[in-house]
Amino acid sequence: MRSDAIYPTFIVTHLPPGIAGLAVGGILAAAMSSHASAVNSLASASTHDFYAPLTGRHDMGHLLWVGRWFTLIWTAVLVGGAIAFIGDRETPVVQLALSIASLTYGSLLGRTSSAEPGREHARWT
Repeated sequence: MRSDAIYPTFIVTHLPPGIAGLAVGGILAAAMSSHASAVNSLASASTHDFYAPLTGRHDMGHLLWVGRWFTLIWTAVLVGGAIAFIGDRETPVVQLALSIASLTYGSLLGRTSSAEPGREHARWT
């Protein structure tokens, strides 16, 4: 049995129906919360950090409308990225997620470690 199928199998085979439903509901609620905050952050950053400064439009009603469209766009991008990994069923989910995260974290670590130590601190003092 794959390592990422152990807990779902346990829920289905060993828990009573009511408790199994609560466990599955809790897992889905946690996943939805994480994804909702990620999509909200992506849309907010796209709207306020890129769209507003580049276009010069700062009307809150317009930015709300643009933010909703960015939410749809980022959702489509994330769903497309998830669909791209459907065929890889042999790799555990945790290993796949960490390999994707290592692409961004590696470059972030390289950028941070290549900065001159103390330079930013001296500017603020």
